[in-house]
Amino acid sequence: MNKGLQKISFVMVFSLMLSAFASFTAAAASEAKFVYYGSKGGYITISNVIEEKTKNLFITNSPAKITFVSDELGMQDIYYAPEAKISGTKVDWGDFGKFEKVEFDVKKFTYAGEDKVYDEHLDTQFENEVSYLAGNYATLNKPGIYQVEVALPAQGSEVIAIQVVSQDQGAISEPNNPTSTTVTEKANPTASKVLINGKEVSFEAYNIGGNNYFKLRDLAAALNGSQKSFEVKWDGAKNAISLESGKAYTPAGGELQASGKSTEQIAKATSSKIYLDGKEVQLTAYNIGGNNYFKLRDIGKLFDFGVTWNGKANTIEVDTSASYKDE
Repeated sequence: MNKGLQKISFVMVFSLMLSAFASFTAAAASEAKFVYYGSKGGYITISNVIEEKTKNLFITNSPAKITFVSDELGMQDIYYAPEAKISGTKVDWGDFGKFEKVEFDVKKFTYAGEDKVYDEHLDTQFENEVSYLAGNYATLNKPGIYQVEVALPAQGSEVIAIQVVSQDQGAISEPNNPTSTTVTEKANPTASKVLINGKEVSFEAYNIGGNNYFKLRDLAAALNGSQKSFEVKWDGAKNAISLESGKAYTPAGGELQASGKSTEQIAKATSSKIYLDGKEVQLTAYNIGGNNYFKLRDIGKLFDFGVTWNGKANTIEVDTSASYKDE
C-alpha cells in the first residue's frame, strides 16, 4: 500500500475532529449524504439511515449501502470494529488491532498517470499513488459499528462512524450521559429441545432470569403457515416493531440460522416500541449480538398459542392448536 496512505491511517483516532468541516444533508427519506472537507463536490451516500446522531455518526438498518461518489480519493476504507461502543454521541472504538477490513462489492482505481482501471480485489499491493473511481461501494449486513475512512491526497483523513442494526432490532439502549446505565443481563444458551406442533425445530435461544428468550423473526418463521402465523415489520423512522396477527410471515433473511455460540452472552435492553395490529403492547426484549430476543411465553400469550415445559424430556413444546395458559 502507498506509504503515505499508511501514515494517514495512523491518525484516524484524531480525525473525528475534522467532522466540524463536514456537512450532512438528507438525500431521500432513508438516505444520507456526507460531504467530505476539501473535496471538489465529492461525497458519500449511506442508505437505510434511521438517525443522524452527529455529523459523522449514523444509525442504519441492515443492509446499509455505502457509496463513494468521487474520483479524487486516495483512500476508501471501511472497517468493522468489534469492540466499538456508542455512548450518547461519543464513539469508543476499542482496540484498533482487532478491526476487520470490509471487502467492497466494487472497488476500482487507476494509478497516477495511467488510464487503465484496476480492481483492488485482484491487486492490493500497489505502491504508486492511486485515485479511486466514483461509484465504488460496500454493503454492510452484519450488525455492529463500522468505521468509514476517506482521504484526499495531502489533506489527511476523515472518519465516519456507522452503527448497523438488524431489520427488527432498533437502536440499542445506551446511556445519554456518564451517570446513566444500560440495562444488561446475563444470557445463557438454552439447551432444551424445542417442538413446534410436535416437530423439532432448532433455535438459537437464551435463558435470561429463568425465562427462555427467542428471536422474534425465528418464531415468526417457525409458526408461518400455522393457525398462529404473524407478520413482522420494522419502522426505522419510529424505532418500532409492528406485528400483524393472522398474516403470512415475510422472511427478511437469516431466520433459524444459529451462530454457533455456546457461551454466556450479555443481553442489553432494547428501546423499540412494539405494536400488535396497530395497538402498542408492552413486552420485555433484549438485544444479543444484534438481534432482538423476546420471552417465549410473552409471544405465546400475545398470539394465544400453547407453551408447555416437559421437564423429563427437557423439552419446550409449542402447540398452535391450543390456547395459552399461565404456568
